[in-house]
Amino acid sequence: MVRQSLFFSLLLGGISHSDVLPDIEAHQFKAIPVEKSQTGRVYRFRVDPVQLPKTGNIVLIEEDNKPTMAFRVLKTDIIPGEFIGRRVRRYDTSSELKLNESYQTVEKIADLIAPPPPENEVYDPNAKPLLDPSSSVTTASPSQPDSSGPSAPTADATSKKAMNLNQYDDDLDSGTSPVNLKEKSTVENAQAPDAPPTEIGKDLEVRERSVLNPFNNMLGVSVVALRNYSNFIFGSIGGGGFTAYYSNVVKRNVFFKKEYPQDSLYLEYAFSYYSVINPSGNNDSYTFLPLRTELRYDLHLSETFTPLAYIGAQYNLIMQSQNANATLYNQINGFQLNLGVGLLFNIGPQWYLRADLGLDRLGIGLAVKW
Repeated sequence: MVRQSLFFSLLLGGISHSDVLPDIEAHQFKAIPVEKSQTGRVYRFRVDPVQLPKTGNIVLIEEDNKPTMAFRVLKTDIIPGEFIGRRVRRYDTSSELKLNESYQTVEKIADLIAPPPPENEVYDPNAKPLLDPSSSVTTASPSQPDSSGPSAPTADATSKKAMNLNQYDDDLDSGTSPVNLKEKSTVENAQAPDAPPTEIGKDLEVRERSVLNPFNNMLGVSVVALRNYSNFIFGSIGGGGFTAYYSNVVKRNVFFKKEYPQDSLYLEYAFSYYSVINPSGNNDSYTFLPLRTELRYDLHLSETFTPLAYIGAQYNLIMQSQNANATLYNQINGFQLNLGVGLLFNIGPQWYLRADLGLDRLGIGLAVKW
């Protein structure tokens, strides 16, 4: 926490009566803009989760130790360490914040109020309480009844009636009520009923966008029927076995930028295991451990259903062989191309049923995301 006199006074009414700015309690941290609305007035920022600003507070973005933009925090999310802010002031009308670039940020916490001055008066234990001069109750003398009718109001009462207690005061109310609600209500009532809608609703759409696939990692196991196309010789041997794989998101919103549908690009690593007996008719057998790397594209149509497509390369490693045929051995040991399609179907929290259909395999199994 630091104490600074910054530009927040300009946001809450400006300098009206004094050139001396009050001290504020502020919070400094680094913020990275990662997304902005089409109008450029709403941004999504990524910060350290322990440095998240409070919803409703004002944050000031600085560049080269100069103020660039000021935002009001609309929403925070502690799990990814992100917050959404709506721009309330731009100091440089021509510049925009660069995405994925770190900026020095200051959050206003509160105004620091100076303590009251010490009392210098001497305490008098015999002093009597003073009557409230603004009290409307008057005491009439019993021996002299009031025959002149209603008495004229005093100067204090006249001053009190002239005071508008509901009036918004820039100096007194800016610290606790940053918006002049009375003036705002008057302006809104004066607008025509057929006035075009403002951009507030349009800007706020960015925080209503749900992520269909919020997970970055996937691990799964499938029962598969595998085909061996080593050295790109099609129509070779194959067998039944299993495969295990791990995949990680490398890019989101590859082709689709709107709310629906959404897509992701994965890099997948896997191995398989299967055996082939007597492929050449000479009582020979082979045990394979294929190793593969693939690029997988997922199209998220909903939180439940996701079609996918993959392409990659596989090396068919022969772990063991008996009575091996030399010609066949050289054909089935090597690289091959993997190409196919599939789907993911959500069956529970973070659990998915996966099916694959391609040149290299036909399989079905379970996967978990996190």
